[in-house]
Amino acid sequence: MDLPPGDPAPQRCDLLVHNAYLITVNADREIYLDGALAVRGRHLVAVGRSADVRTRWRGAREIDAHGAVVHPGFIETHMHIALHGARNAINEPVRWDEQQKFYADYWSVISEEDEFVGSQLAILELVKYGATAFMDCGTTHAPDAVARASEAVGIRARLADPFLWDVGGFGGAEEDSPTVDRAPADLERSLSLLGGQLARNTDPTDLVQGHIAIIGMATCSDELTAAAKDAARRAGVTFNQHQSYCQVDVADDDTRLGRHPLVHFAELGILDAGTTFAHVNIVRDDELEAVTGTGFSVSWNPISSQMYGVGATAHGRHYQMGRRGVNLALGSDSPNYTGRFDTGAQAFQAILSSRDQALDAVALNAEDGLEMATINGARAISAESLLGSLEVGKLADFVIRRTDTLETTPVTNRVQNLIYSSRSTGIDVVVCNGVIVVAGGVSTMVDEDEVRRSAQESSSKLLARIGYQPKTIWPEIS
Repeated sequence: MDLPPGDPAPQRCDLLVHNAYLITVNADREIYLDGALAVRGRHLVAVGRSADVRTRWRGAREIDAHGAVVHPGFIETHMHIALHGARNAINEPVRWDEQQKFYADYWSVISEEDEFVGSQLAILELVKYGATAFMDCGTTHAPDAVARASEAVGIRARLADPFLWDVGGFGGAEEDSPTVDRAPADLERSLSLLGGQLARNTDPTDLVQGHIAIIGMATCSDELTAAAKDAARRAGVTFNQHQSYCQVDVADDDTRLGRHPLVHFAELGILDAGTTFAHVNIVRDDELEAVTGTGFSVSWNPISSQMYGVGATAHGRHYQMGRRGVNLALGSDSPNYTGRFDTGAQAFQAILSSRDQALDAVALNAEDGLEMATINGARAISAESLLGSLEVGKLADFVIRRTDTLETTPVTNRVQNLIYSSRSTGIDVVVCNGVIVVAGGVSTMVDEDEVRRSAQESSSKLLARIGYQPKTIWPEIS
């Protein structure tokens, strides 16, 4: 704990949390059995033993955690936030080309108000599962709508310019791939929009920041890819794209590039600590060698990959990439692919997937899962100096999680309880940027009933506009 200089009399802070099982995820991965932290403004000013922190600090508001787990806020690194209006709407079974056609139609008619309402629902869900930051992947027509939603709920957003691509539409590079009418795949259009969200980056503590994203996954030329990476480097932000989700886009990349895509990107100089690729489910031997030591990030979306049976568990190599220096973070993708925006559930599933990939019963463990959800996520969004751990000087983003719920009883290994058992029912308090945004498991920022009502109304109208009727395969009798 850093102590304030000078007068040993207690210093004033805005919020003091004590009597906590405090998981710092700092460089030494220290856990305080009876820990405390102090918040002044947006930052943490003390982290350590309760006895030490309470001797030196007095809070305008103080919370006795009663032994509850306190951990850094989760960081969601890949999500199509505007798709919440279609959660579980795609009728199964569905072919790859059919689902891509659905998405193209959906994004062709969605309005700015739909994007605001759906985003607010998604972000509310995120925070109630313990996330305090997310990175959108550049599939939102109106980033301002997402920014308003994020500020309303009170957590961090990383936003990118909408639909930057120039080779093909959904499903790869084929000429007949479905595309979005409002966002044609075009180099000139994409270059004209590139970097538009970076104007948000005037204060690194602001909730909403910009980054650079292109669609990727066989839809972008080398010219667009290089321009996007250069823009990200100049701005010191993350360069993000989809990559190697399934056999379809990988086969397109193999043909178009004349080599395996990760080898190609390594040769272009794209893979470094400022790059985050989402998915990366298919990796060949030469690609595994190409990513070794690059330090680039993969946003692993284990549940979405399993939902669509692309072989990520049986054939993926995320565990091996992680052992070769790739930073593994977590993403939930879209509500059709993953069911819910729960970063902790992604961590749990990633651990299970790693054990299949490695044929090892303990390939990744709960501590690895917590790292992926926190500090690794911070690296993936280029915010490791500010987020991802509980340390003096970092921003005050943290979660107080109850340990008196059925799924966390008996209290044994609390890190395993957190990753393997706890869900939204365990969320008591969420603090983001020094502000309590959830208290008693309920948002302090928005009317949850109104958010749900608006989202249901928006979804029904949106699906009607594209003439789509979600249905079960079983007969429904009125």
